[in-house]
Amino acid sequence: MPHLPSLGLHRSSKVVAALTAAMMTVIVVPGMVENSETAGAFPCSIPSASAAGFPLGQMSEPPFGRGIYLSTSCITAQTFQHGWPVCYLRRSVIPATFLAESDSRPDWCNDYPIVPAAGVPWLAKNAWMPWQHNDGIAFSPVALVLDGLIGVFVVAAVTAAWERRARRTTRRARISLQDLLGALTLAAILMGWYSYNRSLATAERQITNRLERYVSQNGDQTPHVSFDLPTCCAPLWLQRLCGPGLLPRATFGVTVAEIAFRKQAKTELRQEEHSENPGDVCFALLRDLPRLRTLGLGGALPDPIGDYADSLTLDAVRKIASLKSLRRLIVADAAQLSAEARELLATELPNCEILCECGDPY
Repeated sequence: MPHLPSLGLHRSSKVVAALTAAMMTVIVVPGMVENSETAGAFPCSIPSASAAGFPLGQMSEPPFGRGIYLSTSCITAQTFQHGWPVCYLRRSVIPATFLAESDSRPDWCNDYPIVPAAGVPWLAKNAWMPWQHNDGIAFSPVALVLDGLIGVFVVAAVTAAWERRARRTTRRARISLQDLLGALTLAAILMGWYSYNRSLATAERQITNRLERYVSQNGDQTPHVSFDLPTCCAPLWLQRLCGPGLLPRATFGVTVAEIAFRKQAKTELRQEEHSENPGDVCFALLRDLPRLRTLGLGGALPDPIGDYADSLTLDAVRKIASLKSLRRLIVADAAQLSAEARELLATELPNCEILCECGDPY
C-alpha cells in the first residue's frame, strides 16, 4: 500500500488548526436567535403563518423580521439565523405553548423557547437542529457554500501563520520581537474597541436621560418618545462565539426607539407659546444616538388615536428622514405614510426598510 504524503505540519500547528476549525464550526453552523435591532427588547416576535393567511409549512416567502411589536394579531416565535458572515438558513419556530389546538404539535416544539446556557448560542441543543421549524424556513445554498469557503480560508490562514512561526524557531518557548509587537498591537486594538464602545454607551445614556427629562418637563407639548432595552452591538461572530450575555455592558447600545407624534392642530397651537419647536428638540437628540437603527411609530401606545397623530405630516416625515442611521422604520398602520411621504423617505433614507407592525406588506 503506497504511503500517503503528510502535510508535514508542526505538532502545535495541528492543534491550532483543530481549535480554529472548532471555533469556525460553532460560529457558522448552529443557529442564533435573532437578537439584532429588528427584535431588540422583544422576544423575536414574527407574524404567525395562520394570522398572515399562510398554512403552516407552505410559506414560500415568510415575512421574517416583520413582527417587531406584539399585538393580538402576532404570535411569539423564535427565529434562528444560521451562518456567518452570510445567513444561509433562517427558520422560525412557534413553541407549543403558542400553537392553536388545530395546529400540528411535534414533540420537539415542547423544547422551545430555548435559553442557551450562559447565553452562549451554540450551547443550546436546539441550535444544532436546522430541520426544526413550523412557521417558515428560508435556505440559500450559495450562502452556505460561501460560508464554508470563508471558514476554510480562515482555518488555512491561521494555521499557515502559526506554522511559519513554529518553523522559525527551534526552541519550545521563545518569544520574538515580532511576536511581542503582534501581541501589543492586538491588545491595543481590543482596548481601543472597548474604549470606543464605552464612550458610545456613556453618550447614549446622557442623551436618553436628557430626552426623557425634556419630554417629562414639557408634558403634552412634545412627541411621545420611548426606548427599548439596549441591544448587543458587538460583531456578530463574537456574539455567536461568546454569547451577548458574556460580553461587556459597553457593547450594548440604544438601537430601538419609538415615537408618537401629537395631533398637528395641537402642536401648532402650542408652538405659539414656545420659542422652539419641541419636535425639533427631540429629533436633534435622537440624531445624536450613533447606534439607533430601528424606529417605531406609535406601535405600542395603548390608545394611538386620542392626542396622537394617526397619520404623519410631511414635516414629521422630514424629521424622521434626518435620522440617517435608521435601517428599519416600523409603522403601526399603512395609512400613517402617504405616497409623498414614502417617496421622501425612499430618497432620503435609501437603506431604510419600511415595515408594518405585524408583518403586513407595506
